[in-house]
Amino acid sequence: MVIKLKKVLLVLLLVLLCGCQSNLDALDIQQSLIEAFDEANSLPTAQADNKKVFYSFYLEPEVGRLESNETSSILKYKETKFAMNLNIAKIVNAQNYGDIIPSTIKLNDELLVATVNGEYSDFDNSIYPYQSYIYQLSDDEYYLTIDTQYVFFSALGNAKQIIDVVKPIMKIARSIEINSDAIMLEYSAKERITFEGEELSLYDEIIPTEGRVSDMINKNNQNTETDTNNPSTPGEENISDIIPSDEEYRTDNLE
Repeated sequence: MVIKLKKVLLVLLLVLLCGCQSNLDALDIQQSLIEAFDEANSLPTAQADNKKVFYSFYLEPEVGRLESNETSSILKYKETKFAMNLNIAKIVNAQNYGDIIPSTIKLNDELLVATVNGEYSDFDNSIYPYQSYIYQLSDDEYYLTIDTQYVFFSALGNAKQIIDVVKPIMKIARSIEINSDAIMLEYSAKERITFEGEELSLYDEIIPTEGRVSDMINKNNQNTETDTNNPSTPGEENISDIIPSDEEYRTDNLE
């Protein structure tokens, strides 16, 4: 009887300890998130071993793939599921205009409990920014978002789970190689247009330094009247020769 009671007390103690650990992380989740990113970004980068049409990435052996298509995957690290979405709009916009559009989905600011902005290096030693937010949805349920250069990640879990999943997420982010040519071919209808400049003479008349503007206007009117009264010179066509009169147009249509 005493042994059974000790076992029950031990189980209750373990439950309480687990609950305290989760609550402790929740209270200090901002600092925990910072430390998680610092650790993840200090690790060596890995070469991509999962190849898709539009991008390639590395998956740790501890990370399983539950569902996947050409641009998105549902992955699992231990007991935590997280989503990985290739940000096509950001990539196409960056290729066309050189601008980066933030893709982070922000929830109600009242739910926000932690945020971290920083930089990470990839396998090619290129430096990119990242943004991360954690929202508390209930007493022990949190929503994590991580927006990287090419991919947007999101995860649901308790405080400890979402902190632990930062490491494998950043391992993926730092290994990503995109096939920009395939992405632009599939998703961009933009055509490159080359403009050629042509010098145009907007004004044939130069304003005289002396006299009145009205004199120049009268002169132009006289020239116009003269051109109207004179027949066309060889090689030129009158407007009446090009555009038929209303009567001729109606006759042609009737025929």
